[in-house]
Amino acid sequence: MLVYHGSTNRQCSEFVEKGIDANLLFPRNIHGAQDFVPGLFVTPDLEVAKRFGPCVISIMVQSSDLHCPPIMAQHGISLIEALENPIEPQAFLSKRIEPSQVRMVYSNDLH
Repeated sequence: MLVYHGSTNRQCSEFVEKGIDANLLFPRNIHGAQDFVPGLFVTPDLEVAKRFGPCVISIMVQSSDLHCPPIMAQHGISLIEALENPIEPQAFLSKRIEPSQVRMVYSNDLH
């Protein structure tokens, strides 16, 4: 399954070069219950990812690698419901991703 993550140009470049250790905490633009939960927010929608930074990476994952975002899970929302949310489809990634699974797909610097 292909998902996207929007972030800074620097972080996207690091993810492409080194892969992603989604067992770590990452800075987030929107704060809440997930602030102290290791993992990375991802979305199946490229346009949604573009809202979260000037750069977007694609990540090839297995659906079993994804979880419902913590704040949504606290409200009884399933992963399927989170991925199908019409306003902001999203999931939470919390495993190690190799560089070969990560590609730069959008950057404001390129457009």
